Amino acid sequence: MVGRYVDEMTVNAETTGYGMDFPLVDIERVEVLKGPQGTLYGEGSIGGTVRYITKGPTPGEVDGAMEVSARTVDRGNEGVRAFAAGNVPTGSDIFGLRLAGYWEEGPGWVDNRFGGKNANTQDRWFVRAKARLQPAESFRADLLYQHYESEFPALGYSHLDFTSDYFIPFPNEVNYDLANLVLNWDAGPFEVTSSTGYQHRTIFNSLDISGYKAFVELLFPGTTDWAPLFGNAPSVANPITNIGYSLDQVVETFSQEVRVNAGLGEMFHLTAGAFYKDSKHLAPLFTDYYPDANVPVPEALGGELKIYTESWAVFGELTATVDRFEAIAGIRYYEDTRDSTNIVSQFGAPISVVDTVDNDKVALRFVLKYNFTDDLMAYASYADGFRSGGIQFFDAELFGIGENTFDPEELSTWEVGAKGTLGEGTLDFEFAAFLTKYKNVQVYAPNPLGLQAFNNGGRAEVEGIEVAATLNLTDNLFLRATYGLNDGKYTRPGTTHIKGDPMDGVPDYTLSLAADYSFQWWGDVGGHARLDYFFQDDQITSVRGFGYAEERVTTEGIKSLNARVGWMLGSWSLYVFGENLTNEEQQLGVPIATVQEYVLQQPRTFGLTARMHF
Repeated sequence: MVGRYVDEMTVNAETTGYGMDFPLVDIERVEVLKGPQGTLYGEGSIGGTVRYITKGPTPGEVDGAMEVSARTVDRGNEGVRAFAAGNVPTGSDIFGLRLAGYWEEGPGWVDNRFGGKNANTQDRWFVRAKARLQPAESFRADLLYQHYESEFPALGYSHLDFTSDYFIPFPNEVNYDLANLVLNWDAGPFEVTSSTGYQHRTIFNSLDISGYKAFVELLFPGTTDWAPLFGNAPSVANPITNIGYSLDQVVETFSQEVRVNAGLGEMFHLTAGAFYKDSKHLAPLFTDYYPDANVPVPEALGGELKIYTESWAVFGELTATVDRFEAIAGIRYYEDTRDSTNIVSQFGAPISVVDTVDNDKVALRFVLKYNFTDDLMAYASYADGFRSGGIQFFDAELFGIGENTFDPEELSTWEVGAKGTLGEGTLDFEFAAFLTKYKNVQVYAPNPLGLQAFNNGGRAEVEGIEVAATLNLTDNLFLRATYGLNDGKYTRPGTTHIKGDPMDGVPDYTLSLAADYSFQWWGDVGGHARLDYFFQDDQITSVRGFGYAEERVTTEGIKSLNARVGWMLGSWSLYVFGENLTNEEQQLGVPIATVQEYVLQQPRTFGLTARMHF
């Protein structure tokens, strides 16, 4: 699981599958910390951390940008999006305000039997305000607020011909408000950062769980269109052809983090802090039957989920520098308590779970670096990772598919690598080789009914290399390539895997290539062209115990060739672009459990973007 921060606040979800959609609009920069990490920031993350730093106002200055973009998708329809952002004149040198707004009608390309042609569109918009008060160079206060709304009439599931029978009784909707107050105080030898965050999200999910028809037909013979498969005669006038499952959710999270950065003489630097988060997740759930919602069968699933999480951590990292040698030692202690009161029924029978789990972990991190020259550095590192255990949504023990709680997942990773520049800046390169060992891997619990539950599935190892290089041929032309090789396999069997099985969702290798060229079209009209290619190998998921004849499901590799060409004149720019130019139709997701359809790569897309900055 990758941790995500917006400015200085965590936006991670405590429940799997409910991460926040955060459009990357008016962003100052994106920071990526390779995982696992946990000694620089309060929120733990087993797969690393990504920070989205939004653009802030500059008191006394006015600047901004506006953009409009349109696109069209093969086999689909058109989409358009626009944004505007800029500093608001305040007449003050110590107070600034920046506003941003974004609106999009995304294109669709899946023809859904219930939602109509090109039904998987997305309508979304947000507004953001960021205020800054800086009465002195040593003190700054930033307040961020963002409101976001989106709606999906239908999800992107389909058959291999982009048609879908996926039943969506209601559109999927997501609304959220987030606020982050950040206080920075620079006292010379040390700097203090305080981050107070609040999120309130409402999420309405509609899912097709038509795989449940097998269960319905066993309990209530003749009520589904699968009756002939079970040798049953129809017992109702309108047999069930589809089953929809909806959750009306509220997620509310408060977080507080305090960090101190301090220089301790010329040799040492210390980062230390504390973190607290309180989260609740409430979700009434209900079932719809199609074509007759009043068929005389109790709801497949009904009730309400109530999940409460409280967590805290203390962390620190000490860096020592001696000449060209640098050593880093970090530690993080983390605890969380998860309480669940799930009042759930299946076909009228209670399958509720009331339980509590306590998670705690001491995570360590060590790094040794040596700078051979100003242009060449090598390092070796060790780090621990941790993902908390949790509580099932229903009584898994009742159905014999596992316990009602599952344990934390832990990992340890060793890495060696080097970064450098050759030929006076002509070639920049990075290289890393790593070994990661997992314990108590959290996996989807096998069951032919498609019930969502998690088990701990044995031990696994992933070893591999990562290489990245940029060739700067001229000041205006560069080529870039990245390559990743992974060998992930189970070393101890679990509920769905045997020794030697590959890790779920880990491709053997990935490859990306890019060429970027800046030039002059004519006169003062500048030009820019970029071509990039991405490839990801097949991914394998083990499905033992799910009732399939095969023991593995393969998700095809992904290929994507993209290009754009632009014109720039003064503060204006115009780009034409193409995505998935070879019109690949790779499978991003395959049918597993109650999911009966695929998720296919977006078809070939062409578009035009106009932008103005001031």
